[in-house]
Amino acid sequence: MGAGGGLPIALAEAGCSPADVDTVLLTHLHSDHVGWPAPQGKPYFPNATVLYGAQDWAALVEPVGRHDWTRIGLETVRSHGHLRALNGDVEIAPGVIERHAPGHTPGHYVVDITADDRRVVLLGDVLHTPAQLVDSNIRFISDSDPSLAMLTRQQWLRQVAGTDTIVAPAHFPGMQFFRVTAERAAEPVEAVTAG
Repeated sequence: MGAGGGLPIALAEAGCSPADVDTVLLTHLHSDHVGWPAPQGKPYFPNATVLYGAQDWAALVEPVGRHDWTRIGLETVRSHGHLRALNGDVEIAPGVIERHAPGHTPGHYVVDITADDRRVVLLGDVLHTPAQLVDSNIRFISDSDPSLAMLTRQQWLRQVAGTDTIVAPAHFPGMQFFRVTAERAAEPVEAVTAG
């Protein structure tokens, strides 16, 4: 299992406070992807608009109890007017497109970033295990629609395999950024720098 929760430390090391963040992109609304509980009834990122796939609210947030920490956090952000639902593909900044990639959840999104003729794709939970690079038919237990998740996975693998696109799935321990070879194996990327 992968480790998580390091964003606050990484932000601090970069000299950035949560108040400096203006946009947060959630690939989907499973509890391991929505962030941190709201301190004293305030959003963790107090000045950020939080974007999520609209279809996930009814499927994942409404069914959980009112005291669920993820629901409390998301409703806190909503009560401050900072929660924005996405429908379809949306360009949220120049070169940053949120692409609807349903299957793992109904409102799952992939973040597609292009700058200076370079492309990085943050896949969220389109892939869960490196084994899916070789066999995209491998299913994951928490996929809400396993058949659609497989089709979405196959679509994204076709799109990136054998290209210079850097991919980043959420749950590959020790493999944060890599390229997918034409043979659909992971080729690690040592460093990704903005330029």
